[in-house]
Parts: sequence; structure tokens; C-alpha cells
Amino acid sequence: MPELTYQHGTRVSRVPEGTVSFEVFDQTPVAILGTAPDADDALFPLDTPVAITGDLAQIEALGVTGTLKDSVNALVTASGGRFIPKTCIVRVEEGVDAEATMANAVGSAGSMTGLHAFKGVGSELGFKPKIYMAPGLTGQRPAGAANPVVAGLVPFLERQRARMLVGIGGATKEEALTYRDDVSSLAVDLIDPRVMVSGSDGLPVARPAEPFIAGLGCKIIRDGDPNSKKPAGFWVSWSNAIIGGIVGTERPITFDYTDPDTESHLLNENRINTIVRDGGYRYWGGLSASADDDWMFSSVVRTRFAIEEMVAKDFAPIIDAPMNAPAVVEAIVSLDEKLGDLRIAGAVINGRAFFLPAENSNGQLRRGQLRIEFDAEETPPIHGLTVGSRRNKKYFDVLVEDIVRDLAAQA
Repeated sequence: MPELTYQHGTRVSRVPEGTVSFEVFDQTPVAILGTAPDADDALFPLDTPVAITGDLAQIEALGVTGTLKDSVNALVTASGGRFIPKTCIVRVEEGVDAEATMANAVGSAGSMTGLHAFKGVGSELGFKPKIYMAPGLTGQRPAGAANPVVAGLVPFLERQRARMLVGIGGATKEEALTYRDDVSSLAVDLIDPRVMVSGSDGLPVARPAEPFIAGLGCKIIRDGDPNSKKPAGFWVSWSNAIIGGIVGTERPITFDYTDPDTESHLLNENRINTIVRDGGYRYWGGLSASADDDWMFSSVVRTRFAIEEMVAKDFAPIIDAPMNAPAVVEAIVSLDEKLGDLRIAGAVINGRAFFLPAENSNGQLRRGQLRIEFDAEETPPIHGLTVGSRRNKKYFDVLVEDIVRDLAAQA
């Protein structure tokens, strides 16, 4: 590069690295909305994001009532007992009844209370949750209407490229199917029924399934699951893996690998994830609540969200840099190489980055607006397997040949 100013002597110029470095956001941070009436107000002020650090005394300070302490304990148990993902909680006031509590959970955008408190997590706590839940607050349909907590969070989740585990907890499959009609978003995973855990008296008690599923997911993202042939990775489906820490489901779910006339099949057909008993209690489905078949798998949505956010974040260093051909080419090549890395890892079938001249007019470029393209196909799970079963009468010809040969050998 030619120097544009006069210099009589030695000049040292630091040359910037020519490529853009891409790194996928951690997909395990969790956000929990809930109640804790006995919590220490100084440690857990209402309507305020608070990070759970793994300090046992901090968890105990949530108190014994409400939903938050049980949710944190379930998350830790199902994720392996010692692994505590980055977790943010927002504590809301418990109302005089379920409707009042839900109103507090919905909160106000103007005062950043309730679910709106999550909007400050990134700046206040330094990480972005990717798995949201509100155990005990999502199963209700007040006055036959959609759940307001889920309805309030979905637009935020889609903008944040985050996802929410939503427990339906219906008493019957009919209630679950009615709930399904309320929700259509690729940012939501619906789960039914609730799970049974061992209570303080040793007897089974019903609890929301969401924190147990979140713990399972964090474990798979971090460690994989050898028992279900799942490698570690954010792109891996959580379905068909055993959930730790539960002793049953609130209502039994009929299940069979080959018979579609079961409740598990009915729920999955309607994009509701469930829990089946087969050598343990398994999460079954791996499905989003999207009505679009292209985004039916939760793992595919999670992978697309992760790639898009990676691209938005890691292209930041070239914003306001001089627009020239080498810089643009370097950016495209860097993204193309990262997509190649994701293909090798198994996250995508393939992907590429490229430039379309027709999308970059002179007027746009003069205004500093550059457009780069990428495409990718995320790796789907093997959700259905068809095995052809045939008869082959030619095998009897082989049998005859064997008989003739053996008789000849004995002659």
C-alpha cells in the first residue's frame, strides 16, 4: 500500500489480519421467568435480571416457595448434576391468583417489568440467553384465550433468535391439541405432559417439564449423549434421549415405534413434543411449533439462528472499514470457510457465501450499503425411518444347491 504522507526515515505499519474470524454464540445460556415469594429481596429484586452463578447459597436464597428454585434445581439435575449453564432469572411477584401472577409475568414494556425485563440481559449481565422458559406460567389459557406470557415473549424471541420451551401440561390430549392452535412460531417448542419427580416426602409430585428438557439440551450441546448416539453440538436434536431426574409423567403417554395409533404419534403429528417410556423416560419429538415444514425441527431452527447471529456479530469489525474489492472478497471467503467448517462438523449439509452484482447497485454502494449472500442447508435429524420388508423365493434355490452339495460330499 503506498504511503500518502512524506516520511524521511523508518515507518512501521501494523498490517491487520486479512480475514474475519467467525465464532458461534454459546447456545446454552438459559433464561427463567418465575416466582419466589420467600426469596431474599436484596439478592433477587423483582422484575430485574439476575445471573445465577452456581453458588449454592445463592440458589438457597430463592426460598422454598414459588417456581424459580425448583426450576433451577431441575435444570442442574438434568444437565448432569454439576454443570450449571449461564442462567438468568427474572423474579415476578406472585399474585392473589393465577391470573394475577400471569399479569405480573407479562408486566409492562414501559417500566421494563415482567417478561420485558429480559430485554436488558445482554447489557446488564454480559450474555444472551438462548433457551427461555416460564415453568408453571405457560400452561394456562385464561378465559379460553391464548397464554399471555407465551404471546408476549414470542416476538422478542424471534428478534433475538432465541427459543422458548413451553409446557402445556394438559390433563388430556384434547387440551394439548386445543393449546396447539394458539401457537405458531419457529421460536417455540411445545411440551406435554408435565413430569413426575420425587417430592420432599419421597412421593411423586407433578412438575413442569421445561427445566428438565433444558438441562438435557444443555448436556447434549456440551457433551453429547453416547447412549442415543448423539455427538456434542448445538445442531444435534434433543429427541430420543433419556431425561435425567424424573420418575414418570403426569399422565401415561402411549408409544410404539411401528404403530401410529398412539398418543405420542398424535402429539408429534401436531408438533407437540412429549415424553415416552422406553428404557427410561425419553424426550420425543424435537419439533418446533412452526406451521412451515421447512422449519419443523427444533435443531434446524436453532442452527439457522446460530449461523445468522454469528454472521451479524462477526461481520461487525468490517463495518465502517473502507469499501474496496479486497476487503469484500476477504469477508466472503472468511464466511465461506466457516460454513465449510460447519459442514465438516456436521451442522450443515453444505453452505456457501457469494456475491450477487444485481443486488449491489451503484446507488447502494455509493451510500455505503453492501450486500453479501450465503446459503446453507442445516442437517436434519433422522425423524422417520422406512425399512422395506420383502420375501425372496430365490433363496430356496440356494437351499436346494446346499442340499445337493452336502449330499455329494457324503457320497
